[in-house]
Amino acid sequence: MNYDTLHQNFILLAPVTLNQYLADGAFWQTFTDCLSPLVSPIKGVPHVKAAQYDGRKAVKLGRLSWRADVLQKLTDNYRQSSHPDTFFFEFLSAYFPNLSACVKQNETPKLTLALEQPYNQPYSSLLLSLRQDYFDDLGAAFVSDTVNRLSQHIGATLRLHKQRPYAYP
Repeated sequence: MNYDTLHQNFILLAPVTLNQYLADGAFWQTFTDCLSPLVSPIKGVPHVKAAQYDGRKAVKLGRLSWRADVLQKLTDNYRQSSHPDTFFFEFLSAYFPNLSACVKQNETPKLTLALEQPYNQPYSSLLLSLRQDYFDDLGAAFVSDTVNRLSQHIGATLRLHKQRPYAYP
């Protein structure tokens, strides 16, 4: 992949853990709705990954797709845990389109998303990285409005915006 392509990166920090998001039963529906304006124009199947641990044992998630009803299983795993106090939701990442399609075209994903929580920290972060040509197609005002709505939904208190060559988050 061509890693010299510029990307617009938005980093949102929230004083909320990923487990706290899971406590909100409607989180995934609203989260996917907020991101829909950025995601829907991208053709191809996204690559979605996540990591959860229940009492230090990795939870088997199966294949994830970018649909609220499928992502809801992340919440269900938390609610069904016999040890919710030791349940840890480490990250959710998504690449639009998937990485194998990008490799074939020698380009980076149009949109990369990484929702993460450092271990034992009381905050979480969300990285949105838009390839410069895709950002230009959408328009700065449109992207800013979408990121503002997303910031409100996740309770972000700090927002950074940087332009840089793409690097995996």
